[in-house]
Amino acid sequence: MTEAQTQGHSTISLGEILRDLRRGKDLSIQEVGTRLHLDPRIIDALEADNFDRLPASIYVRGYIRNYAKLLDTDAEALIRIYEQTGVDEEPEIVPEVRHPSQTSSSDKPVKAFTYLITLVFVILVIAWWQSNFLVKKAETPTRTEQAAGNGHATVPPAFDYHFNVVNNPTNPFYRAPAPEGGETAALPPLTTPEAGAPAAATDGGAAGQEGPTGVVTTDATGPDTIRVELSADSWIEIYDGSDQKVYVGLAHAGEKLLLHGTAPFSVLLGFAQGVSIDYNGKPFDIASYSRSGVAHFTLGQ
Repeated sequence: MTEAQTQGHSTISLGEILRDLRRGKDLSIQEVGTRLHLDPRIIDALEADNFDRLPASIYVRGYIRNYAKLLDTDAEALIRIYEQTGVDEEPEIVPEVRHPSQTSSSDKPVKAFTYLITLVFVILVIAWWQSNFLVKKAETPTRTEQAAGNGHATVPPAFDYHFNVVNNPTNPFYRAPAPEGGETAALPPLTTPEAGAPAAATDGGAAGQEGPTGVVTTDATGPDTIRVELSADSWIEIYDGSDQKVYVGLAHAGEKLLLHGTAPFSVLLGFAQGVSIDYNGKPFDIASYSRSGVAHFTLGQ
C-alpha cells in the first residue's frame, strides 16, 4: 500500500488496514505470528486497534514495521496512522538492575579473615607441640633422679671445673700430728671403774665411764634416765634443763649409753637412723623428728 492508498483509507483505522492487507495475502493471524515470531494475541490486538493490550509505543512501531514488510506495504505510512491515534507515549524506562557482586578471594575482608584463621591455627599447633613434647620432656626423670628413686647413689651432675671429695674420718678424734719419732700419739684407753683408770673423753669433752656390763655412763646425776643404743656411729649432744652438758661426742656402733640428769633434755643426733633411745624406761620415737638424717628434739617436756 502506498501513501496515496493510505490516504484513501483515511476513514478506516490502522487495524482495519492491516486486516484487509492480511486477508489479501490469504494469511491467518496464526501464520503472521509464526512468521514475525510474535504471539498471535499481539497481531489480534493490532488489527483490533486495542493498543492498551500492547506494550510501549516504541515496541508497537517495531511490530507495525515488521508487519508492513510482511504485507509488502509502506511501513512509514502505517506508523503515521498509528501516531495519529494519540497513543504515542514516551518509551518505558527500564531501571538498570545490578546484580549483587560475588565475594572474591581478593577482597580485603576475605583476606583479613583468612589471615586470622591461619594465625589461630598456628597458635593452636604451637600450644599442642609444647604440651605434648616440652612438658613430657620436663617430666622425664634424669638418670640422677632415677638412681635416687631406686635407692642407688645419685650421680653428681657434670661441672666444668674439678674438685676433690673429702671424706670425714670415722674415728672419734682427728689424729694429732706425729711426734718427731714418727709414731702417732696414742689415744687414752677406756677402762672400768674397778681398774681405777681415767674415763674416756668424747669429741665434745664429755667424760664417760664404762661399767661391768659394757654400758658407758657419765658423772652427771639426776632423777631422769636416758638409755642410748647405737647400731651405727653418730654424733650426740645432750644438755639437761639447766643447760648443763650431759653428753657430747661421737658414739660408735655397738655402744650403749646410760645417762642421768634433770629434764627437760635437749637432744641432737647427727645420724638418727643409727640411734635408739629409751627415756625413763620407755622407748622414744626419733623418726618423727628426723630431717635428712639429723634429729633435734626435747625429752621430758
